Amino acid sequence: MLFRQSLSSPNGQQTALLLAGTAAVLTTALLLLRRRLNKSSAKSSGLSARGDRLCLPALPYMKGVIDAFTDPFDADTNPGGLVLMAVAENKLTWDLLKPRIEQGFTDLPPWTANYGPMQGFPLLLESLSGFVSERFASGRAVDPSELVCGTGASAILSNVFFALCEPGDAVLIPTPYYSAFDNDLRAFAELVRVPVELDPATHALTAASLDAAYANAVKATGGRPPRALLLTNPHNPLGRVMPLPELEEVAAWCEGAHPDFHLVSDEIYALSVFGDHLPGGGP
Repeated sequence: MLFRQSLSSPNGQQTALLLAGTAAVLTTALLLLRRRLNKSSAKSSGLSARGDRLCLPALPYMKGVIDAFTDPFDADTNPGGLVLMAVAENKLTWDLLKPRIEQGFTDLPPWTANYGPMQGFPLLLESLSGFVSERFASGRAVDPSELVCGTGASAILSNVFFALCEPGDAVLIPTPYYSAFDNDLRAFAELVRVPVELDPATHALTAASLDAAYANAVKATGGRPPRALLLTNPHNPLGRVMPLPELEEVAAWCEGAHPDFHLVSDEIYALSVFGDHLPGGGP
């Protein structure tokens, strides 16, 4: 529908086919997920243990998400449809994104249809390095070789922890946390998720709470020390921005935990605008 007026051109036809193919794949995936969710449990699925884990819903409310995707509300055509409020989608910027996306399809270079560097094309990494340096790293120069691109935060987290940890290792996660982390760390990496209690009054992450979670992780894994701490900043779902002194304290704790301990920070909401108010935190 977005490209109806340009279907007569070769680029428009290619774009329409691409969109149609994407929609077909998405619809098929949603139907398969719904079938899995509705399928009664059996003694044996015929799959490996890994396959059984992959068939588990990625979110505890996944059925509701699928229902809303397949039966969306529309005031004119589907007034009885569902309004999805469980997904963080910013639809207010579509008027800015749409022209840029359309422009990207008007003159595709041949290399876009071929294999390329697995960490990302050099032109993309070069552009990202400047963006990350300016917006995330407070002006510190970020070399393109320090960046790796992936297809979405969930896939990236799964790959990162698959590389950092052994099956059965524990990862500390401040709670409450984004519920999809359970699947991200379970499906492939087979990791134990250990909650870290935040301060009930300020929601701050303290060294004392990390010490307690560390001890719980050792017990949960039969004596194995945890391998990582997974942060979200700004926090999901609290929306809190961690003040710099708190971040420094957490980083120092991680450095002193043990030589093979890692700090992983999910900052997908890092460019969120809070106006004059930063909930529970600071710059």
